[in-house]
Amino acid sequence: MSDRDYVRENEASRRELAELIARLEEPEFQCVVGSGWTVASLLCHLAFWDQRALFLLREWQRGQFEPSQLGSQTVDSINEAAKAIGDAVPGPAAAKLAMESAAASDSVVAGITDEFAQRIVWAGYERYLRRYLHRREHLEKIKEALNKRPAGAA
Repeated sequence: MSDRDYVRENEASRRELAELIARLEEPEFQCVVGSGWTVASLLCHLAFWDQRALFLLREWQRGQFEPSQLGSQTVDSINEAAKAIGDAVPGPAAAKLAMESAAASDSVVAGITDEFAQRIVWAGYERYLRRYLHRREHLEKIKEALNKRPAGAA
């Protein structure tokens, strides 16, 4: 796999995340994004999925490749559990966790050989390389929710 644009896109999305976080004030972490998610819980959600990708990529590098697709009910149950935990995490801690998780997963992805990246793509797990897809999806939701707040609201 010679096209490593995903490395640049991951870095760019991590910068976008950092820029957003740097602008957040404490009350904004509790801004409702939708479906019961707040900015803080959604940052925890991002951290969770980056950590999962990090774990799997490391396992796969060690030869422990167990391909399996998560069903929608499993994904939903994981997200609901992550939301409940994320609701208990203070905003600045959620932000720190999201940034650290993004940096760690991006670092591992950047170090993957082209040959191994191709194997990941062939197995149907390209999204584990393209962390920016998930990140940007939720960054847009957060930005939209923050922009919809009434003037003067935190």
